[in-house]
Amino acid sequence: LHASKKRRPLASAAISVQAGVLAAALLGLLGMVGAVLLDRGFALWLLLYVTLTLSYSLRLKAIALLDVFVLSLLYTLRIVMGVAILDVTPSPWLLVFSFFFFFSLSMAKRHVEIERAFARGETGRIKGRGYTAMDGPLTLSLGTSSSAIAVTLLFLYVAQDAYPAGYYRAPHRS
Repeated sequence: LHASKKRRPLASAAISVQAGVLAAALLGLLGMVGAVLLDRGFALWLLLYVTLTLSYSLRLKAIALLDVFVLSLLYTLRIVMGVAILDVTPSPWLLVFSFFFFFSLSMAKRHVEIERAFARGETGRIKGRGYTAMDGPLTLSLGTSSSAIAVTLLFLYVAQDAYPAGYYRAPHRS
């Protein structure tokens, strides 16, 4: 029933649900085996990612605010998995910045859905979501404030860690 998602292979019945489930299970199993062979730490992060993704898809996406929190966490987990593969310590600045940046993007996505529902004249709960068409001001304010926090964190990182005191003999020239 979704305007754009209805063209996807499963939704449009180009691929049967049975074939889709079988392919997903097989590819998921092969992916986990590959992850374990590649790096066990990465495999554990991947297992958490898959579990959280399934939880989001089955239940959490219908809970207002928790849905965008989980999406932000999922995107940030991708970075964590990348640094696990590289076997480096992730920067706390990067992780916190990323979370707030992804939170603002997730809020923007929800805000667009809410504004479209409002434009259609809906006032009740949006199907499949925990929001109503009247939640626009909430998503707008949370989205813009989290993006401001992300920018502030980036500036603080540059000021505090990227160019530590004494690193350059003449920092005023850079």
